[in-house]
Amino acid sequence: MPMIGLCCSGRRRRCGALLLPVALILLSACGGEASDNDAQTVEAVSAQTAPSATAGRAPGLDFRPTPLEQLAGMAPLIVVGRIVTVYEAHFALAVEDTLAGGVDNDVIPVEKGQYPAFLAVEHAPYEAGQRYVLFLRPAQTASRERRWRIMGLPLTGELAADSRFVYFDSYTIEGFDFAEWTVHGVRKMTQRIELALFRQAVQRYRACFPWSREARGNNGGKKRRWVPSRVCDMAAVNDLRHNNRLYDHLVGKTLRQTEHP
Repeated sequence: MPMIGLCCSGRRRRCGALLLPVALILLSACGGEASDNDAQTVEAVSAQTAPSATAGRAPGLDFRPTPLEQLAGMAPLIVVGRIVTVYEAHFALAVEDTLAGGVDNDVIPVEKGQYPAFLAVEHAPYEAGQRYVLFLRPAQTASRERRWRIMGLPLTGELAADSRFVYFDSYTIEGFDFAEWTVHGVRKMTQRIELALFRQAVQRYRACFPWSREARGNNGGKKRRWVPSRVCDMAAVNDLRHNNRLYDHLVGKTLRQTEHP
């Protein structure tokens, strides 16, 4: 299960963040599904890619953090950017690199991320100068200004970054060592990858594994899920796997769905 990176020291992150990994474990053990309100709070992606192991239990508490391969395949916009201004409900992000999709302006408004209420964890303050990799989708707002919303439950579409590295605060990726790094002024025990390798992994993955809603009639009358499909031959899929561990991770998890559903 993905784990939120633990804060080792520093003044910015609230102590509640230390409770998030424990909360995730307890919630998964309780069974059921997250309520609609909680899912809407973080704008979770449409559906899980696999049936719940706790189906049939009492509803109300169980949810699964959105897999990284699902975000990488589904997000309409993936950017690397730096916060320039923080407002009450959103921040202005200067886009430094676009990994997928496109933007009309160099600075875009992004709604502040919030954890679902039932986790009882507050997000650390956003500050100007912080750099992130963000998986985004358009937000529905009453104003004419186009805003973007961070995808993933809970906020797995928000990865801290600096000028060279991306940090896996919300995930545990096989093959990456844990070490203590300073991330946004806070010491954390977490994993990281070079930004160039992250970009390569995401872009190659999207080229070979597009995600779309499953065809009608394949879901037994239930809400259509988002599912991946493989459009590259296996030689092309495997070409990068030995040289990019993140790409290997994304491909390995996806092949288990596409080749052995």
